[in-house]
Amino acid sequence: MSTDWVSDRLAEAAPIGLVELDAVAALQHRVDTKYLITWQQLDQVADDLTATHRRLVIGGISAFAYRSSYLDTSGRVCFHAHRQGRRLRFKVRTRCYDDTGLCRFEIKLKDGRSGTDKHARTVPATQFATVPDLALAFLSEVLATRYGMAAPTGLAPRLLVSHHRHTLAARSGACRVTLDSGLRFTAGPVTARLRDGLVLVETKSARGRSDADSLLRRVGARPVNVSKYCAGMALTHPDLPDQPWRPLLRRYFTGPHPTGDGAMAGHHGQPGRPAASYS
Repeated sequence: MSTDWVSDRLAEAAPIGLVELDAVAALQHRVDTKYLITWQQLDQVADDLTATHRRLVIGGISAFAYRSSYLDTSGRVCFHAHRQGRRLRFKVRTRCYDDTGLCRFEIKLKDGRSGTDKHARTVPATQFATVPDLALAFLSEVLATRYGMAAPTGLAPRLLVSHHRHTLAARSGACRVTLDSGLRFTAGPVTARLRDGLVLVETKSARGRSDADSLLRRVGARPVNVSKYCAGMALTHPDLPDQPWRPLLRRYFTGPHPTGDGAMAGHHGQPGRPAASYS
């Protein structure tokens, strides 16, 4: 799906700035619900979405380029914990917001009740696609406080994920809606991506029941239970098990394919970005 088409289709929504968005819908603790929808389904709900939501605009930009470098151990403890549905599970990544220059180290945990807790610290952009200096101490603190467990050792970059994101904020109630297009996964010399004509939509709300969820279900969209990290790892690492997501991966994604340019694929040709040995 063309990112420009999504931008045009959401252009009628009134703008909201980042400061106001964080004030009305920070949602560091929330329920995330994901949908994989076609452009036809998005077209059917776009008018209602733009009437009931505002779109994030920063410096005249509403389609933001994201790059995320996910960390895991050599044994893929984070991947397997999510695949097995363990109650105490987490993901860690560095995320670069290319249009603003912001780079953060982020930890996402499950609270045991289908909720997500997010913790983040700003890091230098030069530490993207590395294990940032503060990562291990911060992760140890969060895991000890929330789960009473020690941080795993041997974390390293395992997957690069890139996409463009539009963000909407509900006019009524605390809810965000993100729409990701051009979703691409890279691990070493292998890449995979979301099929053309699809967009990944995610609602983020206190209880997982928002007006946006109702609109999406009205046009036949149904929640899907897979994270970008798990999908990308399963697609780019044929040695890893892909259950319980195999039917979803075959229906909505394509790959793996050779990148032809190694681990730097997905860095959009930006100079000064450190390369990682994604494995």
